[in-house]
Amino acid sequence: MNAEQRMKDARGAAKYIGGYLARPAIAEYRVVSYDHHKVHYWYEDHRTGKRVDVVSPVMKFIYDLVQHIPPKHFRMVGRYSLYSRGKNKESQKVINLWWYMIHKQIEMTFPVKERKKKNYRQRMLESYGRDPMLCPCYNHRMLSRGRKNQRYGSIMFA
Repeated sequence: MNAEQRMKDARGAAKYIGGYLARPAIAEYRVVSYDHHKVHYWYEDHRTGKRVDVVSPVMKFIYDLVQHIPPKHFRMVGRYSLYSRGKNKESQKVINLWWYMIHKQIEMTFPVKERKKKNYRQRMLESYGRDPMLCPCYNHRMLSRGRKNQRYGSIMFA
């Protein structure tokens, strides 16, 4: 739904939301008249295609309408235009093809280089500009005799 614009009246809001939800059982304009005892409405018969006028008691009319109310948590959202099931599958194919072409063009233009893993010394030189294997006092390269690991304790090299 696009809710960027502010709703000005309830009728407009109902009309807007109605496009995304299931249709009502009977439109308001089909109710011809109502007194406190009877309701006069019409509908179009799908078999014959002709208009059928009905005058029924209020409680019978309400009973007929209530039958169209779905159970709680019953999903009644309609899927229209691009969101319809058939169109959605087609649009997903188009999008997947588009992504495939974009990634292929990028790979052809900029080939992926395999990066070599850097060791501790290279990462420290790159990050801090300081060689961790140089002695701070004599500026000579130190030899590593072991390493202290929090999980495994001290590891000594021969």
